[in-house]
Formats: sequence, C-alpha cells, structure tokens
Amino acid sequence: MSESEEKPSFIEEMKNDYIVRPSFLKTVGYINILAIYVVILILVSGIEVSYWYLLLYPVAIFVVRHIRRSHHNQQLIVTQHRIPFFTDSLANALSVGGTLQQAFSQSVYYLRGDFKEDFEDVMLKSSLGKDIGKLLRNLDKKYPKTGLRYLISLLEEYRDLGVGISPLLKKIAHALKIKEGEQEKIRAILAGGSGYAKLTVIVFLLSFLVFGLLMQDQIEMLLSPTLRPIFLGFVSWSALGLIIVVRITSIEFSNHYALRPYVKSFMGKIQWTINKLLVYSGLDRHLPLSIWRRIFLFIPLIFGVIAAVVSTLYTREVIFILLAYVIGILITRFALEFILKGLVEDQLIQVVEVFPDFLQVFIIGLNSGLNNYNALEFAEGALEGMAPDLLKREISRTKQSILYGDDPANAWQRLANDLPFESVNDFCEIMVVSPLHGESINKSIEQMMTTYDAKKLTLIEKKATALGQYVIPLIVVAFFPLFLFAVFGPLFLRMSHLFNM
Repeated sequence: MSESEEKPSFIEEMKNDYIVRPSFLKTVGYINILAIYVVILILVSGIEVSYWYLLLYPVAIFVVRHIRRSHHNQQLIVTQHRIPFFTDSLANALSVGGTLQQAFSQSVYYLRGDFKEDFEDVMLKSSLGKDIGKLLRNLDKKYPKTGLRYLISLLEEYRDLGVGISPLLKKIAHALKIKEGEQEKIRAILAGGSGYAKLTVIVFLLSFLVFGLLMQDQIEMLLSPTLRPIFLGFVSWSALGLIIVVRITSIEFSNHYALRPYVKSFMGKIQWTINKLLVYSGLDRHLPLSIWRRIFLFIPLIFGVIAAVVSTLYTREVIFILLAYVIGILITRFALEFILKGLVEDQLIQVVEVFPDFLQVFIIGLNSGLNNYNALEFAEGALEGMAPDLLKREISRTKQSILYGDDPANAWQRLANDLPFESVNDFCEIMVVSPLHGESINKSIEQMMTTYDAKKLTLIEKKATALGQYVIPLIVVAFFPLFLFAVFGPLFLRMSHLFNM
C-alpha cells in the first residue's frame, strides 16, 4: 500500500462517515441524534440548563459546513493537481492506438480521492451505453475549475479518438501544469494569513473555555441583562472580523482584488447610461430591456411618493413635501445605479477571469484543424455554464458577423471596442493582423497568453502579499475588544454596584 493510500485513522473514518460523505441533511440528522443524547444526559445528571445552550446548535451546524467545505476544497486542489498527469497519461495511451475505454482504465491510476471514485463510476456508466460527454459535464459541475473542462471540450468534438489527438492532450496537460503551479504560488502566499486566523481562533476559544470553567461568576455577569447586549455585540464584531479574514485569505478574493484595476479602467472609458448598465449587467436575459427600463423608471417614483407621504407626518409645508419627494427619487436612483454598477463589475471580472480559458480552448480548436468560425463555436460550447453572459453575447455576435459575411476585421474590431481589456484587444489585433503577415495565429495567441499570464500572476502575487499584511491587524481589531470586555466588563459592573450602594 502506497504512502498516499494509507488506511485512515478511526477519527478520520468517523468524520467521513458522519460529516463529510453523507448528504448535508443526513449529517444534520446525525447532529440532532447526538444533541438529543446530550440533552438526556444533562437532564439525568441534574445540571441546570439555560436557553443559551441553544446557541451551540447553530455553532455545530456552522462547524460541520466548514468541515464539509474544507474537505471539498481540498479535494478540488488534489484533483486540480492530478488532472494534468491524468491527461498526459491519456495522451500516451492513445498514442499507441488504444481505445478510449482502455486509455481511461490505464490513466485512472493517477487520480485520487473522491474524484477517482466518481470517475470510475463515469467509466462504468459509459460502458453501459451512457453518453460520456454528458457524464463528464456532470462531473465537471461537481469539480469546477480543475481543468476537466478542457478534456471534455476535446472529447465532445472528437468522438472517435485516434493517434492524432495525443499532441493536443499533451498541450492541455502542459497548460494545466503551468496553471496549477501559478495557483500553488498564490496559495503559498495566502497560507500564512489563513494560518494566523485559524491559530488565533483556536487560542481564543481555548482561552475562553478555560475562562468559563474557572470563572463561572464572570460568565454569569457577562450574560446578565446589563452586560448581555454589549457582550453579544462584541461577539458579533469578532465573528464579522473572522469572516473578513477568511474572505481576504481566499484565492478567489485575491484574484478579484487583483483584477479590479482592469475593470476600473474599463468602466472609466465608458459613459454609463441606464441602458448600458442593464446590457452589461446581464439582466436583459431575464426580461426585455423595455420592461427593465420601465421598472427602473417607476421604482424611484414609488420611493419618492413614499418619502413624501412619510414627510407629511412631520410637516404640512408643500415645499418640504416636494423636497422629500425629489430627495427620495434621487437617492433611489443613485442606489439602483450603484447596484447595477456592482453587477456590471462582477460580470467584467468574470470576463477577465474566463477569457484566458476561452482562448485556451480556441487554440485547441485551431490546432485541431478548425477554421476561425468553427474554433469560436467550439470554444463557446466548451465554456457553456462557465462564461458570463456578457462574454457569451459578444462572442456570439462576433461569430454571427463572420457567418453572415461581414468583414472579419470589422467583427474583431467591434469585439475589442465592446470589451476593451488588454487581453481581448491583443487577441482581436492578432486575429486581424496575423493573417495579413502570414503569421501563425496559434503561436501568436500562445505567446500573447504567456505574456499576459505572467503579468497577471505578478499582479495577483502583489495583491495577495498586500492582503496578507492586513490579517494580523484585522485579527487584533476583531478579538481584542471582546477579550478586554470579557475580562474587565464584570469588574466595572461590580464597581458600579459598590458605588451605587
């Protein structure tokens, strides 16, 4: 038995059987059974029960959710690390003339954990006649951003795999290894901050537990009607600080934080109107723009009337009622525009994040011998469910322009104008200029992506390092006030009682 496949400990088996592997509802059922057992023990032992013990139940649910999420994130990291080796092995197996089923059977050795079991289940269902493309897409939804999407796009385009597909799989494996290495660098930078956060929480909880056991009078005074609201306020403040620390030490926040300058630069180049905000926010896919325009016209009027009605409770002066009406309209309109700009920023950040993946699949299509239109269609289909609505709409418009005979240069220029990001502009420029000079579009895009990824990684590393410097101050600000109040709050309460006597 290899070192990576050692038998788990009894505690690990219990955690997997009752917390990690079952469905969340079944896990909550186990917690309820345990809670009932503990309550019976407390009642039999005669210990006085306070309703404050009910707070332990949501804490237990939160801990379980955290354990399940941590386990799933760890599985994603392991899968992301193993997929390139799996793809490389798949290429080697197909290069010697093996069938797809044989290649999968040989390559599954490189997979680990839950993903290996799920993939073996996919192989079994595929052997029974199920569509392997659909099975892999369902698997990709369970393990997103692991690189499985590239493999799916290739398998869906080439049902009959042969020797010629192996070089493409090799390129996918190489690209995934580079991407996984970049993610590891960022995780290493953020690991220090998350480690400090976990250590602080453990130390604080242990200290408070000891404090509660040794100084029960202090705890009773903290939960007295006088100090209880302040104590709960400080607990909420600490919880908020902990959530912020966990958030800024996540790789997703680091990516968003690093890519925000691109978005700010883009938004500064456009004169935003309600119509543009609605289009770029992606709301137009739910309802027509005409309906959204009416909604955003009438909502400020409604809140203006509400503000005017409320003002009549305090004054009967017409000028003040009209002023309240106008202020209500302006504030509501400003709030709606603020919300829309937030939705637009989310869409644009997703575009910046997903566009390199789109280019990677586009290159696979070109390397497979597809023309520009078919490669666009190939990449668009491969990223179905991953790409934001804004990117899908612009790519679809470009594809339709090329299909209906529009000048490709105009189509690419329109895409660059609608999404004026550095990566999009460089890509459109390559698509226009490279054929004129007889250059290879594939190599030009690959070189552009290499340069862009290096710049993006450097920027993310800088932002991740900067975020890591905020961890310790945030932890101090979050927990130190609660610690001071827990120690000195009861003392001040006793002193106030003595002075009042």
